[in-house]
Amino acid sequence: MNSQLHPLEIIITGDGSPSLINKALQATYHSKHGAIQESKHIFIQHGLIPAIEKFGHKLSLFELGFGTGLNAILSAIEASKNHWQLHYTGIEKFPLNKDLYKALHLEKQFDMEQHHIVQNILESKWQQWQSVSSHFQIKKVQGDILDYPFDTNYHLIYFDAFAPETNPELWSKDILEKVYRFMLQGGIMVTFCAKGSFKRQLKDIGFKVESIKGPPGKREMTRAIKI
Repeated sequence: MNSQLHPLEIIITGDGSPSLINKALQATYHSKHGAIQESKHIFIQHGLIPAIEKFGHKLSLFELGFGTGLNAILSAIEASKNHWQLHYTGIEKFPLNKDLYKALHLEKQFDMEQHHIVQNILESKWQQWQSVSSHFQIKKVQGDILDYPFDTNYHLIYFDAFAPETNPELWSKDILEKVYRFMLQGGIMVTFCAKGSFKRQLKDIGFKVESIKGPPGKREMTRAIKI
């Protein structure tokens, strides 16, 4: 979704953390009930931590939809606190402009000693690997997953594209099959989406699908395991 064609506005969500809304499409980047609590519940609690428990303290992680960078920030903070080693790749077709990243003031949601992690992630250059900390390496890719030449296999996938109603092409079977191919055996994919048609596609591709209680305001989320 091109934010230059569809102006974005900052909103404050239910837990006090900021997010963005596309007013034309009424599409939000995070849950209005709480951006941080949603990201922690779906991607950290039910994605990152189970992957660490399964594979150990060194992971390769891919995110579809870098967005505001919140999931990357939370992952980097967890890695630093727990001395994990994370290699994170995030792809975004239409990155936010620098002024909008600054206007969100995401650093205010975290302790002072974590501000450098937020800044390093948001200010890191696109298309190249950079060190955020001794525990977190990041590569932000501006591009389309349809054309992205995966060069590694991943333990963990954060599938955080806009909802299927807004961006149906990113939830197609072709995309999901591509993601499946580049996951390691036993790899985990987590997403907010819990649509029946989506879960049926995952099962057809070969995933084991788990329906998990969602964050506040959402009944369910989905975790899929490559078997």
